Amino acid sequence: MYFSVLCVTASWILSASIAIIPFFDVGYFGDEFYGNNGLCLPLQIHDPFSKGWQYSMVVFCGINSLAFGFITYAYIQMSIAISRSKLGLRSSQQQQDRTIAKRFAFIVATDMFCWLPIIAIKILSISGMTFYSESYAWIAVFIIPINSALNPVIYTLTTKLFKQQLARIVYAWRADGMQVEGMVH
Repeated sequence: MYFSVLCVTASWILSASIAIIPFFDVGYFGDEFYGNNGLCLPLQIHDPFSKGWQYSMVVFCGINSLAFGFITYAYIQMSIAISRSKLGLRSSQQQQDRTIAKRFAFIVATDMFCWLPIIAIKILSISGMTFYSESYAWIAVFIIPINSALNPVIYTLTTKLFKQQLARIVYAWRADGMQVEGMVH
């Protein structure tokens, strides 16, 4: 437990530091690192070589790639550990293992579909492809939130407990509806 709290705290401190560093009055970032678009998103795709472009490249391409790689590795390791701990069990347990593996794959896929386009757009802009400042709105409104919007669905709405409770509610609702209909006729 202590190690987990330490890791989460360190992650938050590191993330906050990465975000705050450009606010310091350092000539490297210039005056417009966060303010070069209306969304305060320093992706810099419309002017890929503006001040602080290397920092932006490291954050959006390097750190996100490392995070995605770690997430993929962690979920693969969890899947392997689950399958090894359940060897020789009933077929119903194997079905549960497959369900967990599907959920893990879906989690990794949504992370990939969220961040891979961001990384690709950043690399394409550095390579000379032209992007307009309006692209920020599309990226910030549609691409980046995909992962955050899907996480509640993945982590809660797809669990066995939620499905059981939903089935009870639907069954009770249908039973009540049939009783009301029976009373009317």
